[in-house]
This record gives sequence, structure tokens and C-alpha cells, in this order.
Amino acid sequence: MIIGCGKKVWPEPDVSEEKFALEIKEAKLVDQCLQLKIYIKGNDANLSRLTLELEQVGPQGDCPACPFRVHQKVLFNVNAPQIMRKGHELYIRYCQIKKNTAYRVRIKGKNIYPILPEVVSNIVYVSNK
Repeated sequence: MIIGCGKKVWPEPDVSEEKFALEIKEAKLVDQCLQLKIYIKGNDANLSRLTLELEQVGPQGDCPACPFRVHQKVLFNVNAPQIMRKGHELYIRYCQIKKNTAYRVRIKGKNIYPILPEVVSNIVYVSNK
């Protein structure tokens, strides 16, 4: 007969080892395609999904102090054809951008561990005007 003692709980991830951060290093508009270069710091293997968030910017141009207002969201699995991965770098190409428009852009990343919160990148300004 086997007797067990102690508290039985599901194991939880070690947050310090399982988290990552995202930084947009480069953003440009080529024709009607947004091209992003993103650096993943930390445990890049735990990235399961990305959300591209776009804020269309008016004629006043970039406003770094203004709150970010999402006008469009695009969800990507990490294996999506629009994403290329090289080590700790991700390259995203999204080709549904309006002509003569400026955007503020950020990326959100979802961890494979649901207990960990989404990670939000820096905000960058791009324009094809």
C-alpha cells in the first residue's frame, strides 16, 4: 500500500525563467506593406501568438505622449506565413495598409503559459505619406 502526504497541486511555471519581452527594432512601410523587425528578449520559445495593433494617425503626425488607441488588430500564430523567425528576431510583413496613411504600431505577445500576462512592445510610428 502506498500512502501519500502533503499538498497536491499542479505545477506552475517559474515566471523568471518563462517570461519574455518584445521590442520593435525597425518599422517601415513599403508600398502598402508594413515590415517589422522585432527582438525577443528572454525565453523566446514560449511565444505562442502575436497580435499586431495599429492606430491610424491623423494629419497632426506622431504623438508619443498620446494614449494608444487601437483601430485594427491582426492575430498571428508564430508559424504564420507573414512571420519569419531568426533566433531571437521576428520579421513580420503585413500587406493590408491604406495608402497615404500614418500609423502608430505595437505588438502584443502571448505566452504558452496562460498564467503569464500578455507582453506589450514599444510603440513605433510609420508613415507612407
